[in-house]
Amino acid sequence: MHRRTARAFEPPSSSSRNRRATLIALFACAVLFACAPAASAQMGGGLGGGGKAGGGGGGGSGNRDKDKKPKTKRNQIPPTDPAAAREKLQTSLVGSLTKGTASAPFLANLFDQASTGAVPASSQARKAMAEALATPLKGKKLEEAQATAIAEHVAQLVNLDGSTADDASAKKDPLKDALAAAGLGDDQVVAALDAADKLIKDQTDETVKKFIADLDEVQKDGEAGEDKKKLLADEVTALAAGDVKPDETSVTKLAEHLVKGADSAQLTTKERAQLAYNIRAVVNTPGMTPQQLMPLLNEVKSILKAGLVKGAEIQSIANDLQAINKALATASPATAPAAPSSGDAPAAGNESGEK
Repeated sequence: MHRRTARAFEPPSSSSRNRRATLIALFACAVLFACAPAASAQMGGGLGGGGKAGGGGGGGSGNRDKDKKPKTKRNQIPPTDPAAAREKLQTSLVGSLTKGTASAPFLANLFDQASTGAVPASSQARKAMAEALATPLKGKKLEEAQATAIAEHVAQLVNLDGSTADDASAKKDPLKDALAAAGLGDDQVVAALDAADKLIKDQTDETVKKFIADLDEVQKDGEAGEDKKKLLADEVTALAAGDVKPDETSVTKLAEHLVKGADSAQLTTKERAQLAYNIRAVVNTPGMTPQQLMPLLNEVKSILKAGLVKGAEIQSIANDLQAINKALATASPATAPAAPSSGDAPAAGNESGEK
């Protein structure tokens, strides 16, 4: 029997290793070049819209860009349907009144959210109703039937959209009975009914309604003509309910700044309404103190800024209002003397007149 002699393992020589590495590298290059055309076509189609599979991808991206809708302007966002807003407010009010959590700020916020009608009430009227209810009812837990009776009529008064002034006034007596049944005293009931009158007056003011509509037309047109300036000027004058009216020159200047600033702006219905109410307060309360006037003017400036009114006109509008109010204080009935130029009036800002 022959015995095989085991040979010791000999590692491959360096030349053998180099040949193997070269073969592997050549194979990898061949695979890479073979796949390159398909990858190139796919990439080109995806980026440029060419090719078959890749072209579909690129075309899809292009279509998505074309189908992308422009951002909705803030004044074009549809408000909550008034009936739905009233129902939501009533539900929230019942919950708050039965839990005893009806604070004035909380109620004012609820009323603000529910003010989605064509002519929303002023923030001042909403605040008055919130305080009239919260003062006697905060911390007092009503029975559900009592809370529902109050909430139903308050919700109708906060958003009168679709109701006439007579319909609104008819809701006051049931509210009076519901408040009395909840234990409110006579003075507290009177305060709530006074607040109800303010809500009704605001939402049935035809001049405010026209001002809201005409200022919206200024936004839509992009460039309002002299007719829009005259309309707004006439409406500002009509907002002055007393015998003393602001003079034509001052009102025209205010209207010009309003039109120029609101050109292509995005003031919502509620903002345009509040602007009208603040102007109404200025022209009906001659010689307001800084403590009375400055909060109104600051609110005007905040509204205009939020509605994307041109910045250069915001301060001019506030100055116009301040000058008109000052002139009315020394006016005789029928027409006030011309208001001083905006530069003569201290800039509207905080209570001290600082910007």
